[in-house]
Amino acid sequence: MTIGSDGTFGGTGTVVGNTIVNGGGTLAPGVPNAPGLVSTPGTLTIQGNLQFNPGSTYSIQVAPGATSLTNVTGAAVIASGSQASAFFAPGVYTVGSKIPVLTTAPNGLTGTFGSFAFNSAGINIAPRLSYDGQDVFLTLAQAPLPIVPAGTPSNGVNVAAALSGFIDAGGTLPALLQNLYPLSLSPAAYAATLNQLGGQTPTAAATDVALTMNSFLTTMFDFSAPGRQEVGTPIAFAPEAQVAPGVALAYAAVTPKGAMVTKAPPYVYEPRWSTWASGFGGTSRISGDATIGSQDFSANIAGGAAGIDYRMSPDTTLGFALSGGETHFSLDGGFGSGRTDFFQGGVYGKQRYWNAYVAAAAAFAAHHVTTDRTVTVGPASDHLTATFTASSAAGRVEGGYRFGLPFYGVTPYAAVQVQSIYTPGYSETAAAGAGGTAQTLASQNTTSTRTELGSWLDARVNAVLFRGRAAWVHDFNRDASITASFAAFPSPNFVVTGAQRPGDAALVSGLFEVPVFTNVTFSGRADGEFASHVTTWSGMGTVRFVW
Repeated sequence: MTIGSDGTFGGTGTVVGNTIVNGGGTLAPGVPNAPGLVSTPGTLTIQGNLQFNPGSTYSIQVAPGATSLTNVTGAAVIASGSQASAFFAPGVYTVGSKIPVLTTAPNGLTGTFGSFAFNSAGINIAPRLSYDGQDVFLTLAQAPLPIVPAGTPSNGVNVAAALSGFIDAGGTLPALLQNLYPLSLSPAAYAATLNQLGGQTPTAAATDVALTMNSFLTTMFDFSAPGRQEVGTPIAFAPEAQVAPGVALAYAAVTPKGAMVTKAPPYVYEPRWSTWASGFGGTSRISGDATIGSQDFSANIAGGAAGIDYRMSPDTTLGFALSGGETHFSLDGGFGSGRTDFFQGGVYGKQRYWNAYVAAAAAFAAHHVTTDRTVTVGPASDHLTATFTASSAAGRVEGGYRFGLPFYGVTPYAAVQVQSIYTPGYSETAAAGAGGTAQTLASQNTTSTRTELGSWLDARVNAVLFRGRAAWVHDFNRDASITASFAAFPSPNFVVTGAQRPGDAALVSGLFEVPVFTNVTFSGRADGEFASHVTTWSGMGTVRFVW
């Protein structure tokens, strides 16, 4: 059998006798690829010798799970200047495979192909040829990732860079990530998949923790609101007004009859202890950024708090509080969700200086966090879950001065709040196991500072106290990023950024306080925080008892 210039010999079966492939001719076992035809691998047996002359071509057909093969019973000579090529059908190939594509009798192989060409679109491997004294092998190494499409969000670009770095170091991607290559994944779907692989549930959990602490500090600080009239407001300090009835009777017993006696003023009891209980809840929504690839974040919180405080003097109050509850958060676009069970504790205090006041609070919290997300890569998907415990600590200092007017009071105030959130290092659990897309998250400690500048307005109508507030809020640290890596290969890592809080926002509040009994009050409060891409609502109801 002689294959001349421009001739192609293919198919399956047996050729009896020697076969020579001249320059310009092609040997293609199986059904060779041609316009309108699908390549079908197959085996061709040559009972005799095989010779590739200069300029000849050996064409190999490859599909997932099948590869063309030429089996030579005699010897094969590959002349210098001959070439090999491979046509790969689109699909996912097993990286690392070493497949024989030409076999000869023992020690029957002489020479190597001068060049090797292959189609790269739609396949996940970069093939190369290797040789021994008897065989030619096709080795399937991991191919470089497809070029990242223009406009891919930065989160997706970061993921692609980490995957490419791993491949460049000789790594093999987990089985599910091999689906990043096939032609069935359009450029838009490829960009979206890279962004989804980043995973934003850890950043969402950190944002949720911050919102929870804000709610607790707001609840504790409600005691210090300017314009409040405590149940049983104490009279001005006057020693003569503090004579107890027993002391007055003792004084009368030793006073001679007929002597002029001045009746002691009635004894006035001054309440010093106060205990309170609140139920609070709220909702928040933060819009994502398409350029970053962050998704819209939403969270709901519900909890309760209780505290007790002591008035050391008419102008000084100290107390502590405990709180617990749960939150639920989610990311739009199916990027994941989670919940948090939290426990918080804090101390607070307030000092008055005539019409001025300074109040402070410090709190610590533990948050048991559970996250849940599903990643889809081409035709396959992976369910990822994680559980970890985060902690946070916060402090707030506030000061203001109340200007009392005939029918209402105005209290300009300023506040500084610092919060530190710690999330430990942890790994997700993948339903797909070791071949999945689970991530390992680095431990992180984030400190943010928040300032408020605004004013309270208070007025009393009969026995009901009404208060309102308007303030400007500024956050100095808006970072919502975290460092991650794929659990299957810890290096290189990448950075994922979630929905970010605004730098500036407007804060408004409205509340009322009404006496229920002589030493019991009930109050209700609503707060709203608004910015161009953030809306947060919260509310609480509080019952307070003093004695």
